[in-house]
Amino acid sequence: MHEGWDDDARDRLGLLMDVRPAQAIAVLNHLGVADLLKEGPRRVGELAAACDVHERTLYRLLRYAAMHGVFSEIEPESFTLTPMAAFLRSDAPQSRYWHVGGPTAMKPWYAWDDWMETVRTGEPAYDRAHGRSYWDTIREDEAFRAAFQASLREIAARQVPAVLPMVDLGAHRVQVDVGAGEGSWTAALLQRWPTLRAVCFEVAASTAALGATLELAGVADRAEVVTGDFLEQVPAGDVVLVANVLHDWDDEQAARILSNCAEALEERGELIIVDRVLPEGDVPHPGKSVDINMLFNVGGRERTLREFDDLLASAGLSMSEHAGTASGVSVIRSKRSRGS
Repeated sequence: MHEGWDDDARDRLGLLMDVRPAQAIAVLNHLGVADLLKEGPRRVGELAAACDVHERTLYRLLRYAAMHGVFSEIEPESFTLTPMAAFLRSDAPQSRYWHVGGPTAMKPWYAWDDWMETVRTGEPAYDRAHGRSYWDTIREDEAFRAAFQASLREIAARQVPAVLPMVDLGAHRVQVDVGAGEGSWTAALLQRWPTLRAVCFEVAASTAALGATLELAGVADRAEVVTGDFLEQVPAGDVVLVANVLHDWDDEQAARILSNCAEALEERGELIIVDRVLPEGDVPHPGKSVDINMLFNVGGRERTLREFDDLLASAGLSMSEHAGTASGVSVIRSKRSRGS
């Protein structure tokens, strides 16, 4: 150890600065290698042919990933899944496929110059890299939209069971799902409360997947799909749900969404927000990593409880309750402030 210096701190910093593991995993994931191995081990030549890539280069990348416990070379040039690699399967429960270089993820090999420009301007790197916004891509690219909707289903599968016991909508008549996505939240709520009706508010491009989810859940007869822009208006209801939406937007836009939600609330109505709530200071939290994704993909952000409180107040709302869940998101309940 060098006198006056912490060599362990130097080594930890070196690990944080090494982008190679993330890049290797992202490329292998983008190629769908984990899905190709789900039936059992395969040789590199077979994998390269299936992926239409250079065989020796693929081998070197797999060997490097295997060194980190992602895949395993069980015999020369033959690889299999490991417990970590299994989470890269697109069909795995709690799959990480959609988070690590999948079609909807920010690719780790984006030029650092783009990141630097984002830090200078606050504008998303995604827009510069693709020549259009993330949301434009979802609207215009059917394959990208399908992958995005699959990621929403995977997220809902983790969050809904943790959130449902924390809310009681039995006394409510009409629930408005703002940014309803592919419909998993509304489907679960309507199945839980059979007297509840719902309005699913989404952009037109998402209505096909939304309708299919409601039909499959057997609740389509109690749900109305309404298209529109929540930055402009929100349909009326006595409970409004905003799940995993606000973190996609900067403070000005998030405040506008909340103001529209406040206007949509019927008398004595309630707004329910499902989102990550960051701890203050240096406390570790997975949302602080997601926050970087929001910054570079869409220009959004994760927020602390204090920041949510400020946003709600700016929209004429007051927080009545906040509680965390085992799934990593929190439930924030609020109502119109008196006099609003």
